[in-house]
Amino acid sequence: MSSDGWIKLHRKLLDNPLWKDCNANQKVVMITILLRANHEPKKWVYKGKEYVADSGEFITSLSSLCSLTGLKINIVRNTLDKLEKYQFITKRTTNKNTLIKVVNWELYQKRNNDDNKESNIDNNTDLTSETTRDITKTSQRLNKDPTTNKNDKNYKNNIYSASEKNSSTKTYEVFEKLWSLYPEKKGKNQVSKKSKEAIEKIGIEKMTIALKKYIADVEKQRKEGFKELRYKNGSTWFNSGYEDYLVEEKEEPKKVVKLKYVNTGYL
Repeated sequence: MSSDGWIKLHRKLLDNPLWKDCNANQKVVMITILLRANHEPKKWVYKGKEYVADSGEFITSLSSLCSLTGLKINIVRNTLDKLEKYQFITKRTTNKNTLIKVVNWELYQKRNNDDNKESNIDNNTDLTSETTRDITKTSQRLNKDPTTNKNDKNYKNNIYSASEKNSSTKTYEVFEKLWSLYPEKKGKNQVSKKSKEAIEKIGIEKMTIALKKYIADVEKQRKEGFKELRYKNGSTWFNSGYEDYLVEEKEEPKKVVKLKYVNTGYL
């Protein structure tokens, strides 16, 4: 595996709640995942069929991660579960391999230069059809690419989100009202203009219902044992997280007009 290249590691990571909640071993796994993720899509052919692992994704295994981190398998497994729970990664596991995707990878690692093109698939990973069958392209796009100067004081990108510069002075009343009610007010500047316009179009009534349903869902899961479950950052929920909680409109049944036969004497 090539060791060339670099990744962005913003100092604001130190202030992130997930980082603070991780112990030393879990932080090792977390950084290792960032280092292993593909910087650009990787294509390969398996049994005559082409597959793609997208940017921010890589195929690995528990044994491979244990070898890279020097940690025991139960520590690595529990850490992956924790990182998935707090939406730092998503993972799909088979009996041999695991496809890991870093959530929001494109938002804080995308850059203009091409000096780090290695694609990472662990050398000791067995590519099986079961694993590759699950791989899909899920790239997230930025309206503007972040700067690559790590020490620029104007560099706004957080390790978990990307700033969106929007010079528009348009007021989004529905969004502002809902934001004031949302319990985890983080990342307001990262809510895209497109998302705000979509929320305005949906309207205050439906969005308020969606917000109440989401809060109730989180509280229910906490009572069922997930006591450490946190609300999503506001930027995450308002960009797309609310969609699962919108009430679907039911189609009104079509009215059936019954014709009454009247014998007029012509038949």
